[in-house]
Amino acid sequence: MESLEIEFKTLLTKEEFEHLVYTFPKAKKEIQTNIYFDTPDHQIKDQHSAFRLRMFEHTGEWTLKVKTKEGNIEHTFPLTKAQHALIAENKVSPLTLLPEEMKKELVYRNICLDQLQILAELTTERWEEKLSNEAVIMIDHSFYHGKEDYELEIEVTDEIEGKSYFEAFLNHFHLPYRPSMPKIARASQANSLKEN
Repeated sequence: MESLEIEFKTLLTKEEFEHLVYTFPKAKKEIQTNIYFDTPDHQIKDQHSAFRLRMFEHTGEWTLKVKTKEGNIEHTFPLTKAQHALIAENKVSPLTLLPEEMKKELVYRNICLDQLQILAELTTERWEEKLSNEAVIMIDHSFYHGKEDYELEIEVTDEIEGKSYFEAFLNHFHLPYRPSMPKIARASQANSLKEN
């Protein structure tokens, strides 16, 4: 499946995070773990892309994010319950279950499949609520390689209107804008520091 992702995000303090969670009591909570992959010479990162396996409680999905001027094009393929169980129980390496469709997407971009390896892992407690047909709010508490942080994401369908919506949301809740690196960058940076 292919979709366009347009999102705006900012880092939060613990207090701001707790206030937002309290303010949106109907938000659905879900725990997800992202396993990020790349080659040792960063063939995916160098193409301004990101490749991950996202694990939920019993299911999961493979996603290749490709950055464009309009936003991120996401190529997503599901992980079956049986495959999820094998990975969760550490019975197989995730890459051995890579769907053929995803292999084709990677090969099309000249990614060497046999060089792929785990880059980093990050687990997020996410509270999500649809605010309108054009906006979804996500309030995240993430844990990765001995670190944790808090983040607000608002996913929208239109970049210009979405930016105005995001700015209005920050103003309404008196939240300052704090630039936020992508989760893959934060997790891989923390993992590199930990290894060194």
